[in-house]
Amino acid sequence: MGKPVRDKKYLRYVSELNHCWICGDTGFPVDAHHHSIQGVTQKGMGMKVTDYAVVPLCNGHHREGHQIGWKSFQEKHDVDLQQAVICCLLAWIKNHGDSSGSTPAVKFLERVTLAMETEQGSIDK
Repeated sequence: MGKPVRDKKYLRYVSELNHCWICGDTGFPVDAHHHSIQGVTQKGMGMKVTDYAVVPLCNGHHREGHQIGWKSFQEKHDVDLQQAVICCLLAWIKNHGDSSGSTPAVKFLERVTLAMETEQGSIDK
């Protein structure tokens, strides 16, 4: 998998979406929560996942997720943060003409999609 990709422009883009994915709050700047995606991102001790695996969350929801754990957080709020990652990436690619297939954002999106298809295939069997 290699070293996680860092992209300050993308992080700024997600932060400037300026609404929390959970509550829609626009009153404060949002945090770009780095979300780990099984089979795609790797996370070591003290190491963040790639910058393309982020979701905009208000500070309160970001703190809550860390406190209760992200699986419980997603269940409590009936949200799939992996889908949120994909939505943010698709918007970035659409708005920035970043669809050549050779850019890091597109390559990451392809890996996420493949992992989801593989996971769904194993569930269907």
